[in-house]
Amino acid sequence: MTCFLPISEAFEGLQTPRLSFRATRVSDAVHLFDATRNRFFNRHLLWAQPSCLEEVVTRMVGLEAQHREGVICAMSVWERKTGRWVGLVRLVPTLSNREMVEIGLWIHGDFYRAFYGFEISSAAIDIAFRQAPVAEVVAASTPLNRGAHALIERCGFTHHGSDFRFHEDGQRIDLLEFRLPRSRWVAMGHGFDPSALAGAASG
Repeated sequence: MTCFLPISEAFEGLQTPRLSFRATRVSDAVHLFDATRNRFFNRHLLWAQPSCLEEVVTRMVGLEAQHREGVICAMSVWERKTGRWVGLVRLVPTLSNREMVEIGLWIHGDFYRAFYGFEISSAAIDIAFRQAPVAEVVAASTPLNRGAHALIERCGFTHHGSDFRFHEDGQRIDLLEFRLPRSRWVAMGHGFDPSALAGAASG
């Protein structure tokens, strides 16, 4: 299984032209809770709209602990110009392949039209490929989430097939799975030498 500590360390303090990143903290729960007040926020997620801040605090406690232990990478995203919380991006292990990681993104509704999704996702994908022996990055979305499909495809992912997960309420949720191999990411112009991680991959 991928150790996410090198990814998280490289991500910490990263700045893109409009955004900055730092490790997710429990104190960010207030921002995530505010995002969930938009009735569309949880529509395509595997957890229901929380009824109170305490539910989100519990969720963030788990994320922060997993991030600290290197089980996942969970980064909060901030708008540099205003200092506002934009969202949260996660890189997590897949169940099927130790050389693959899955990306997930939650964005506050106030920033849906700012097109930050590509900027955030590109940073996360690039760091994953640079800092770990990852062969592919995976993304999954419900069939009706066309906005997510457009973002996923813009990042270079292609449709790979179908999958399913279980909602926290126990309901089965059918998903479309997309994959982005390291070779395609490099071919798209994110030019770094894939052989640089050959030693890590064989270790």
